[in-house]
Amino acid sequence: MSGIRNTLEIARSALVSSQMALDVTGNNIANANTEGYSRRRAVMKSEYQRTAQNFVIGKGVIVSRIERTRDQYIESQLRTQQQSLSYWETMQTKYARLEDIFTEPSETGLGEMMSRFFDSWQGLATDPQSFTARNDVLQKANSLAAKFRSTTKHISDLKDEIRSEFNKQLEKFNSLAEQLAEINIQLPLSQEQAADLLDRRDNLLMQMNKIVNVQTMENEYGQVTISLGGKVLLENSKVIKVVEGSADEPLNTIHWEDNSRASKASNGQLAALATFHDETLQDYSDQLDELATSLVEKVNELHKTGYGLEGSTNVNFFDPSTTGAADIRVSSEVADNAEKIAASEDGNGGNGEIARKIAQLVNDSTVVNNSFSFHDYYGATIARLGNDVQDTTVKRDGQKMLVNQARTHQEAVSGVSLDEEMTNLIQFQRAYQAAAKLINVVDEMMDTILRMV
Repeated sequence: MSGIRNTLEIARSALVSSQMALDVTGNNIANANTEGYSRRRAVMKSEYQRTAQNFVIGKGVIVSRIERTRDQYIESQLRTQQQSLSYWETMQTKYARLEDIFTEPSETGLGEMMSRFFDSWQGLATDPQSFTARNDVLQKANSLAAKFRSTTKHISDLKDEIRSEFNKQLEKFNSLAEQLAEINIQLPLSQEQAADLLDRRDNLLMQMNKIVNVQTMENEYGQVTISLGGKVLLENSKVIKVVEGSADEPLNTIHWEDNSRASKASNGQLAALATFHDETLQDYSDQLDELATSLVEKVNELHKTGYGLEGSTNVNFFDPSTTGAADIRVSSEVADNAEKIAASEDGNGGNGEIARKIAQLVNDSTVVNNSFSFHDYYGATIARLGNDVQDTTVKRDGQKMLVNQARTHQEAVSGVSLDEEMTNLIQFQRAYQAAAKLINVVDEMMDTILRMV
């Protein structure tokens, strides 16, 4: 009877193992569309063996473990590619915002307003005693100055917005680190849920890498140690948070709550936000300032040599205290009295030579940095912006392709293939049926023996 009992035990182990394999397969099918889910596999092994009549006979089968099908190298590559994609997506979005600020080409763009400003001087040169022409010059100058101020204000607002977004990403980063610390605590204690915890861990690491470039190390339990810029920020359950820097320092300076040395973001969303804030926006803002101060300097230089309609001279047309695009405005003297607009070169009210010379500044190729006309300088700025937008769009699209390729490789290893799972379903179903059939055979054998007694 002991032999029959052993056979029955073999059949029982086959039933249990096949049932468990069917459960794993069913769970895979149920999670076929679950983001971040890794396909599970029931790993079976032959039960330790016994000896009967000098023959070594197995004792059945057991499920030794349920493992995730995951490739560490592919996962690492996907995180790296996704990180770069986050960088270029962020850069492309911010460049699109900057492009909206300049609104070029358009009727309300800075380039068109400069043209109208110099055209108004040409109109005054034609009729220097006309109050309508003088008021037109004043109105066009005020509009141009307001456009300079509003453009630089929008750039400043965008910088503030980016700083706020940067700090929100720091908060999200800290939250992700705390969630990973919780998983580190649970992993050695929850072997039954280890696969689910590891899936969640990998998803959190993917989100973290989108924000900034981190380095990870994994131990035998799946617990991760995370470093940023050489600084360990997560080890076991201990988390050192990142904190906001001061408003007067570059954005790309990440501080730690323990006041240790600062780190810098080298990739991901934080790096893109910092680069755009610290370098890109500052560069375009500096170019606006250069254009505004050159305009003020050249117009004032000619205007001061001319005479107003009431005989005034040595009068600045623009406020000479202008430091850049943020504070350019018509001087109070001219703003309060359009007769002080100097159109005449010799004091004769009918002379419009100074107005003509100011109008011709638009064609002077040396007024900005001794190398550009006003329109050429501004046009080069807008052309560069267009090129930057196109370049970031191309790099974003190219990076998307690399991410999709890496994700395809990941899906081939870790993703659920319904065709494959249906094949497994049939295989384990047949194994279960065969085990049940074996139990029936053993039952018949026992019945036969009992009838012999």
